[in-house]
This record gives sequence, C-alpha cells and structure tokens, in this order.
Amino acid sequence: MENSGAIILAAGKGTRMGLEYPKVLAKSDEGELLGILLKEVTSSPIKEIVLVVGFQANEVIDFVKRNFNDPRIKFVIQEEQLGTGHAVKVALKSLGDVSSVFVLLGDVPLVKKESLRLLLEHMRKHDHVACFYSMLVFKNNEYGRVIRDFYSGRVISIEEYRHCTSYQKLIREVSTGVFVFDFQSLNQVMNETGEYLLESCRSRNIEFYLPLILDVFAAKGMLYDAILTENSDEFVGVNKKEELTELNLALNRMRINKFKESGVEFRYPETVYVSPATQISENCVIGPHVYFFGENRIGAGNAIEGFTYLYDVSCGNKNLIKAFCYIEGARFGDSCVIGPFARIREGTKISDEVRIGNFVETKNAELATGVKVNHLSYLGDCSIGAKSNIGAGTITCNFDGFSKHFTKIGSECLIGANVNLIAPIEIGSRVLIGAGSTVTKNLHDGCLFVERADSKLIDGGFEKYCQRKKK
Repeated sequence: MENSGAIILAAGKGTRMGLEYPKVLAKSDEGELLGILLKEVTSSPIKEIVLVVGFQANEVIDFVKRNFNDPRIKFVIQEEQLGTGHAVKVALKSLGDVSSVFVLLGDVPLVKKESLRLLLEHMRKHDHVACFYSMLVFKNNEYGRVIRDFYSGRVISIEEYRHCTSYQKLIREVSTGVFVFDFQSLNQVMNETGEYLLESCRSRNIEFYLPLILDVFAAKGMLYDAILTENSDEFVGVNKKEELTELNLALNRMRINKFKESGVEFRYPETVYVSPATQISENCVIGPHVYFFGENRIGAGNAIEGFTYLYDVSCGNKNLIKAFCYIEGARFGDSCVIGPFARIREGTKISDEVRIGNFVETKNAELATGVKVNHLSYLGDCSIGAKSNIGAGTITCNFDGFSKHFTKIGSECLIGANVNLIAPIEIGSRVLIGAGSTVTKNLHDGCLFVERADSKLIDGGFEKYCQRKKK
C-alpha cells in the first residue's frame, strides 16, 4: 500500500436524506461519515489521498482541514456531479507516481485498512487490473448488482440498480463501491474512453458510473475480479436516514465485538447498545437490553443483569447491578450490589460493598463503605457513614420549596423504617432511630431517638363505628 493512492468521492448532495449540508458530513454515533473514513485511511501507509468535493465544497474542505493536518490530502472540485466515473476521471489528474489506486466512497465510511490491503494483494496476486468488494444483501436495496457468468462464476459486470431488469434485481450479490485499480491501466482506459463514455451517458441522460470502466476492461481482455466479503457491516452505505440508522447499528456491533475479543461476555449482544466513549474491562458479563450512553468506565468482573440504562457512570470492580436500574452520573467502588429497580442519579458516590436495593433513589448522595439501603428509600443531598443501615421508606427531606438542604448521617447508624429526616440535619455515629420517626433536630453520637404520636385503643370500637355509619 506504500505506493498506492486513494480517491475518496465526497461530492454528493444527499438529496434522499433531506440534508441542507453535504451528505458526507452527516453525523453518526462516531462522528461525521467522512471523518470516520479519513481517520482510517490516514492511519494507513497510502501515499496520496485525493478528495473529490462538489456540493458545498468549502464546507467539506474546511471540515477536513480542521480535523486532519495531513499533507497527503489533496482536494479536487467536481463542478458538475455527473457520476462516480466522472469523479474518478477528474481526480486521476491529481495523482502522482503511484502504482495502484483505491476508489472509496465518502458515504461508505467503515471500510478498514486491512481490508484494503487484502483487496490490493488479491489484485496483484492474480495479475488483474481491478478488484472490488461485493457482499450479499437479502433485504430490498438499491445497490448495483454483480452479474456473473452462469457457468464459470466469473464477474461479467456491475449493473446499476435503476438499470437492472426485474430478474437482475433479484440478485443478492451487490457491489460495495470499494475498488482498487492498477493505476496505469485505469489512467490509460480513462484517457482513451473517458470523454466518449461521459458524452454517451449525457446523451442518454444517465450518470457516468465507474463500473462502466469495467466493461471497457472486459472488451480489451483485461481481467478484474470481486471478493465476496463475509463482513457486510464494514460496507454499509448511507443514502437514506434509515441507512444512517443501519450504519449506527453496524458501528455498535463493531464496538461490541471488540469488547468480546478483550474478554467481555454479552449474553444477548443484539439487544445491547455501547456508546463510543464507553470502556468495559475484562471478565464483565452484560445481560440483555443494557444501554451505555455517554462516557462510562466499567471495571473488571462486573455483572449487569439486564434492562438497565447507564449514562456517564464510573464503576469499580466486581459489582453486581441487578435488572431494571437507571444509573446516571454516578461513581461506584468495588463489590457493590445495586437494584433491582434502583435509580441512581447524578452526583451519587458509592464506596465499596454498598447495598442499594429495590425502589431506592439517590441523588447527590455519598455512601461510605458497607452502607445498606435495601428498600423503598429516597436519599438526596446527603452523606452516610460506613456500615450504616437505612430502613425501608426512609426519606431525606431535602427541599423546602425554595432551597435544597443537606443531611449528614454518621457511621454504624441504624435508621428504622419510614423515617423522615428533615434537612438541614446532622446525625452522629452509632445512632438508633425508631421506625416511623420524624427527626427535625441534630442527634449526637450513641443516642436513641424515637418519636411516636399519641395512640388510642377503644374496646368495641369497630361495632360502634359501623353502627354510627348505618344511621
């Protein structure tokens, strides 16, 4: 590849996507389409890169210059967008001393440099003048169909979808649009026939498609071939909004596969979303319908059971997150158990060996080592000391209608069920608060606090109540 050039076609309007800017600047989960492709191409040893621009050319050029300071990149303006063949014809004049040239599409951004290397090696090994990737697509699509000889299986041509017969539209093998050419052969044929092909297409009111060059090769007895790829994700093209969704799904599958290779287990990977900025360490187990958004840092040996949403979460090691949890902007230590049905909101800092059970909500809360909050509690704007136990139904009443107030609970406290802590308030260490209490004042270390309303017991009260209601 060291003596190869690359032509990237990026002149299209993206009419079918309804965009007001160039299609190659459409954003995927990992950034602009053209940015993804250029990042891969510029990391390869390709000698020269010619970018063909057209529609809103200045915007594309500005984007590339802002993001890629690479002297190999040149720009060629295709004044009229007359087809992929015309774009290559325009770009060839800007290539210098190269032996081969790749032709890539700015809206097919996921192709890898290793795949380009294999394509080039295949062409050279078989002494062909061109080679391209094909793939099998079983749902309705508008890719160009690969036409093969029925007996030999040799590629005869690529037929653009809009020109296919009804029979040809049933063919499942399609062109990806990713080519490599012997530079001298392509340049020679383009110089000899390029103008004729362009005028012929104009007279028929069709575009000058690059595959027409293959027909000229065939007429001259020059051989070319196709490699049928098994990884169609790498060649997803974007011409419609729904295809941008398909591209994002392909990117997600690629990220998941990379984590699999590093020792992460996904029970049902087709149901999981992993954002580009998420990091997951080895020996983690990810259940079904887990969604990682934003920047997440997941340590080693964690298990996330399923149906859980994580956004900007930093998680230590060997934690268990049970099903149906919603976690955002939180930090975890090690060996914690969270959920099921827990909501951990922004500002929550959880130390080691903490237990947060079902229907517990935290916000701006700091829980020290060994804290247990097993049921039905709200902990907002508070800190809780080590090994304290928070009973079911406990609420830190932090909002007075105008301002938020803080609750501080010391270590080794036992807070009974259905306790209201009216902030601002400070509870010392080793404090026992009886169930049903409402606490409005600070409590010192080692005390017992019980609040009970007056109660009445009326013998025969049930019958008296019923008789009064019947009157």
